[in-house]
Amino acid sequence: MSSPVVMPPSSRAWRTLPGPGHGSRHTARGPARHTLGGMSPFVKLVLIVAAAALVWWVVTSMRASRGATATTFTPVEELAPEVRQTIDAALSRGELIGAIRHYRAATGAGLAQSKAAVETRRWKMDA
Repeated sequence: MSSPVVMPPSSRAWRTLPGPGHGSRHTARGPARHTLGGMSPFVKLVLIVAAAALVWWVVTSMRASRGATATTFTPVEELAPEVRQTIDAALSRGELIGAIRHYRAATGAGLAQSKAAVETRRWKMDA
């Protein structure tokens, strides 16, 4: 049995690469990096389409989860008669912001809820 030939590390012969067609995927700096260059164009296209579909799905899911909250409010009809008359008077003068302020002062509701309640009341009055 023969022993393998070991070249000293100081020798540069161990860094030489075989010529083309020898099947080696190693370079002087280590193993070759895997790139998309070796894939067929069809596989690349499928991967790009899959990535685009994934991004689209994530974006639409995020948008849908943000818009899923419903605005709930106490209808103006359920408020005290004095508050209702004040809001109706402000709406009849075309003062939407004033009517919203009166609603907020009476109920302590937030701006979105107050706006929704007063606009609903205005819609019912116009109908």
